[in-house]
Amino acid sequence: MDSLYIQLGIPALTFITVWYLLGNSVFKPFLANLEEREDRTTGDEKRAAEARQKTAQLHIKLEEQLKIARLEGIRMRDDYAAQAKLEAGRTQDQALQVALKQLDGARAEIETIKAKVRSELQGEAQALSGAILDKLLRNSAERVIH
Repeated sequence: MDSLYIQLGIPALTFITVWYLLGNSVFKPFLANLEEREDRTTGDEKRAAEARQKTAQLHIKLEEQLKIARLEGIRMRDDYAAQAKLEAGRTQDQALQVALKQLDGARAEIETIKAKVRSELQGEAQALSGAILDKLLRNSAERVIH
């Protein structure tokens, strides 16, 4: 039995010694390297997830700013349109005032011409009336003489 203990003990002791030496010199650094690599991978995944989340937040913020800019653009367009309509109304009113002044001037000129023509017609009518009267009187006088 002693020899059995020796036969089993020496390989067991050798195995434990080799396991201890390999464990400290090979397995521990290898496992530490694996854990470090896993931590880096996990850290990279976390950083990537954080970057995706931050990108999504920036995208949402950018969309909000774009929406605000669009609304501001629409408001500015509406303001310019309203201002243009107001200016067009003013221009139309000014044109109407000029046209009315020209119309009043034309009416006054027509009235002046009408008054002048009436005056000339009255003078001609009086001259014609006088000529007709003279002719009638001469004709009557000639009939009386004959």
